[in-house]
Amino acid sequence: MVIADSVTPPLHALASEGRVEIIRRAYRRGDLKGAFLAIAAGDRGTHSAVWDEATDERVLVNAVDDAPHCHFIAPAIHRQGELAIAVSTAGKSPALAVRLRNRIAKLVGPEYGVLLEILGELRPAVTAREPDPARRAALWYRLVDSDALDHVRRGDAAGARERLASLVRAGADR
Repeated sequence: MVIADSVTPPLHALASEGRVEIIRRAYRRGDLKGAFLAIAAGDRGTHSAVWDEATDERVLVNAVDDAPHCHFIAPAIHRQGELAIAVSTAGKSPALAVRLRNRIAKLVGPEYGVLLEILGELRPAVTAREPDPARRAALWYRLVDSDALDHVRRGDAAGARERLASLVRAGADR
């Protein structure tokens, strides 16, 4: 549910799809009754009022650009498949976090999501091959530092799988 006098086009689109309910008015005490989480994105006076009610109702709250009225911060996140890279400035500069996330996105493309899937498939074999934690860690670094990513970048996921599987078979001995 979004309570706001006005909403952004993306929020309006979510409402049009039935994914969010919009109540067009200002926040009022009592709006957090039964809520688990709230995001306050208004003026500092509203943030303070939302914080007070959230504290009373045991609701988690994040007040945008107002760290003293936040139970948590929202990092800028870049995702590729199940890989998630979060950048946080502890609320000091969300714009910097977004800029850094965008730079990371240029470096970490979809090939990393594919590589992660393959590595996930190999996890049981790696654990079985190397029960010793130090040797297993060495093997993982050998896998990650291998040329498997180059195979994925060329669109050869099968080649990446075979390369990584051969390294697992060889173990961490090298």
